[in-house]
Formats: sequence, structure tokens, C-alpha cells
Amino acid sequence: MKNILVIAITASLCACATPGKFYSVNSANQCNGKGKVDLEVRYGDSKIDVTPKIDVGQGGEIIVRLKADKGYENTKVIFKGKTANDDWLNKEMTVGNGKKQIWICVDPNQAPGQYRFNVEVDGVGTIDPRAIVIKDNNPR
Repeated sequence: MKNILVIAITASLCACATPGKFYSVNSANQCNGKGKVDLEVRYGDSKIDVTPKIDVGQGGEIIVRLKADKGYENTKVIFKGKTANDDWLNKEMTVGNGKKQIWICVDPNQAPGQYRFNVEVDGVGTIDPRAIVIKDNNPR
């Protein structure tokens, strides 16, 4: 029993993931695709902090998590692609409406490359991170 417990703890410690990195190839997700990546947006008084770059595979999903400072829970956050090719990143949400996270699905046929978008926090400012779509070498 002790050996099983040690193995389980070791496995859980090794299963760490870095936010903004493509970390799961075959896990189930809201987009019914492959892989997940975290995109955190922290904001408040004169502050916006966003994961600057994320790598996600074709057919994967971007899990957007909002972290609002006290008093900013009802502040609208808009994700808007910079060009027509980036419009798949367009979303809008607030923490106050119960949406602390949303999923942005990456089409399995989305061309690999860099996609730029703005994160606009109403009354606070705008920041421009990027999403890099990487080729899925193991299509279904």
C-alpha cells in the first residue's frame, strides 16, 4: 500500500503544467478536440496581466480564465482578433455573470501560425497577446 501511495504522489507531482503551454495531447475537453491550454487574464485598477503567448494544437482548446480584483467583477472583457484571420478568437465575458472561464475552440483545419488578438478590459485598457497554432501531427 505504501508503494502505491508513493507512486501516486510522484505521478501527480510530475504531471505539472505551465500556463500558456500546450500540455495535454489526448484529454477530453469542451471542444471535443485534442489538448488544452490555459490563458489567464488578471485585471483591476490600472492593471491588465495576460499570458503573453500560448501554444495550442489544431483541434485543441484555449481555456480562458478571468481573475478580477475586488470591485472589477462586473467589468466586461473582450477578446478580439486583429484581422479577419484572427476572428476565431473573438469572445466577450465578465466574472460577474458567472463566466469565470470560457473555451475558445481551435478548428482542426486552422492553419498553423501566429494569431494576434487584443484583450480589452472595459475602463482599464488593452493588451495584445498572441496564440500560436501548432500542427497536429496525429490527426484523428
